[in-house]
Amino acid sequence: MASDNETSVRVDEGAVAEEEANYRKAVENLMRGSDLLKLHPLRTLKRSFSLEADHENIVYRAPFGIGLWTGLTKTTINLRSVKEIREGYATDVFNRKEKSADFCAKHPPELCFSFVMTSGQTVDLIASDRETREMWILVTRKLIDQAQQAKREERLEKWLIKQFYSADVSGDGFLNFEECMLLLAKMNLQFSREQAEIIFKAAGVLKLKNRSEVLDVNGFHRFYVRLSARPELRALFKRYAWKRGPTWTLENLYRFLVDEQKEWEGQSDIGQDLAETCGWMVETFEPLEENKTLNLLSFAGFRNLMLNSRQMIFSPRCQMVYQDMTHPLQHYFIASSHNTYLVDKQLMGSSSIEGYIDTVLTGCRCLELDCWDGPNGEPIITHGYTMSSKMDFKHALVVLRDYGFKTSEYPLILSLENHCSAPQQQKMAHYLKEIFAERLFTATKADTERLTLPSPEELRGCVFIVAKKLPDGLPDDALEYAEGDVQSKTATGVLNGNKLGNVLQSINNLAQAPVGLLAASKVAKELSDCVFVREVPFRGFVVAKDNGHSHAMDNIPEPKMRSLVQDSREEFIRHTQRHLVRVYPDGLRTDSSNMNPIPAMASGCQIVAFNYQNKSRETQVYRALFADNGGCGYLLKPEFMRQSPPGFPDMSQAPVRPLRLKVRVISAQQLPKLVATSDKDITDPYVVVEVFGSDRDMKICNTNSVQNNGFNPTWEEEFHFRVHDPNLAVLRFEVRDMDRRTRDVIGQYSIAVGCVQEGFRHVPLLDSQEQPLDLTTLFVHIEKTVR
Repeated sequence: MASDNETSVRVDEGAVAEEEANYRKAVENLMRGSDLLKLHPLRTLKRSFSLEADHENIVYRAPFGIGLWTGLTKTTINLRSVKEIREGYATDVFNRKEKSADFCAKHPPELCFSFVMTSGQTVDLIASDRETREMWILVTRKLIDQAQQAKREERLEKWLIKQFYSADVSGDGFLNFEECMLLLAKMNLQFSREQAEIIFKAAGVLKLKNRSEVLDVNGFHRFYVRLSARPELRALFKRYAWKRGPTWTLENLYRFLVDEQKEWEGQSDIGQDLAETCGWMVETFEPLEENKTLNLLSFAGFRNLMLNSRQMIFSPRCQMVYQDMTHPLQHYFIASSHNTYLVDKQLMGSSSIEGYIDTVLTGCRCLELDCWDGPNGEPIITHGYTMSSKMDFKHALVVLRDYGFKTSEYPLILSLENHCSAPQQQKMAHYLKEIFAERLFTATKADTERLTLPSPEELRGCVFIVAKKLPDGLPDDALEYAEGDVQSKTATGVLNGNKLGNVLQSINNLAQAPVGLLAASKVAKELSDCVFVREVPFRGFVVAKDNGHSHAMDNIPEPKMRSLVQDSREEFIRHTQRHLVRVYPDGLRTDSSNMNPIPAMASGCQIVAFNYQNKSRETQVYRALFADNGGCGYLLKPEFMRQSPPGFPDMSQAPVRPLRLKVRVISAQQLPKLVATSDKDITDPYVVVEVFGSDRDMKICNTNSVQNNGFNPTWEEEFHFRVHDPNLAVLRFEVRDMDRRTRDVIGQYSIAVGCVQEGFRHVPLLDSQEQPLDLTTLFVHIEKTVR
């Protein structure tokens, strides 16, 4: 008789088999195709969608019988370009449509779904029935997950097959020599015909009946292996191999990891851990089973190891939250966004939930909501007095609830710029409480009496609001408060005029009443009660010290910040030990450009608000800094910014010795061609290496260019940097094309200096939109010493 456990196993196996069978059936159905409605802002189009045989692309076209070009033109959606699949009314297009009762009745949310692309665009679709929608969602999500989890070798294999068939002009399943020559140019590599013919023949050609020499798929794989030989890696492998043999022992691997890669540096008693780690590496990266049995690592295994994420330039330690998160909020730099809702320029840009979703998923923890009165009593978010579009306040809160804690569990700060009337402020308060529920953190009397703000750890999982706030102690029936002139310390009125005397008396009894008084601004009590940190204008260090307390945030424009940094940096640092300070971009930055964040951060400013939609050098530096500490959006400030111990009176200088950074640029692998580059034009790449930091640390160096080789160029050039403020320094790489007049960037990567691993490291390059360039890397050697 079978035991309960055996029965359970059989049931589980049966359920898994049934699930796999259903999935295969769904894939077959999608390959046959189905009609879906494709939603546009102004119209809805019927389109025939189907999954391609490669399971990597979805195509759609007008169904047969619709339109002049029926079935002839098609559009392709590459699943690697799909960032997310959303269900229901979850995009700007659907949010606008759901305001129509007729639309909701005809197309309920359970029939709707959307593909969100890495470009930020959305493909909004409506299925004819729920089963069809669930089938599309199930299959595409699984295919996307498989693509994201695929190992480098699997991605390379798919890429090779794709290259082979794209080069097979004749369509006979073979590549002749002329087709291989065209392929070399497409792969960004130039060989003389003589060199190319040698590699072609060495790959193992087949002779057809017409006596022509060709390569099949396997021959093309050998052709690629010869093209992509890594002599610099092989020389490194031989250096540590016993008697320069074909394999490494565990001892050879240990010596390489310790001597070159500086693994386990500074640790004692690592013998057992080391043996286990080296054994795991052989088991994981060695392709030959006989070598695994003998604990040997071949060159192929070594190459796999070096291209693993653990051996990339970004330290695995920095991929986790490792800093002390129990200090007051004032002691942290906080990743912050400016006008988060905008996805383009400041004056005419679009306001979109995608701005909030994209920004918060990067780890940003302070987001801005500019709130104005909207139609039908519903508050909206927009850039006031501009031609920017509008979005519903409620929709922004919903996406922040749904996405706000996917990347980081540490507190999410919402900075409200409140321009609404009292009734709509009351509606805002209702939505804040309803949507965030127990996540919304509001101050108790005990909280307000604390000398410092709570820590990120104490506020873990919470949302709190920064905005204008009524002084404590107002009567419960006071609905609004018209705050005084910015130079005055006395209130001038409330909505209920007959209550003015009582309110003034209440304010005069409060020692901290002057904090937060803004010019001619009214705040509804319901909204004020939701605010944890009061937003105040900055009136100088003396006023802030006399009247301020920890539950207030100074809002300082960029030009004022520059002046304070130049004239009073030490006092600025002392001020930020007690107060939160937010710096926002100059109003003249209508193109959504960003300031250099280093001066403000080096002066202790916790919140430097950035236009995340801008992908400039400054933005790349900012994001690189906040990729540290697990990308959680909070960075503990250097100790000298948090306290002023005896013997360290000059706070303008950080008490650290300079770091000497040596960077050797060795080679690059599979650089892509820039858009609008002809197949015949081969890249002439060179590398820009830069340290971006304080003024004394700024330095830029260039390699020479390599002519006509974007596939595997080699430089072997070394650069030296002296970094005095490593806590706020970023190492940047840019690969550019010397052959183009504009010296366009092919790929780039920025990393906080503290996250850089020493030794031989690959650098995974990104495109100008911060998207990974698949299989494209730089190979460098890094040394860090403190003197």
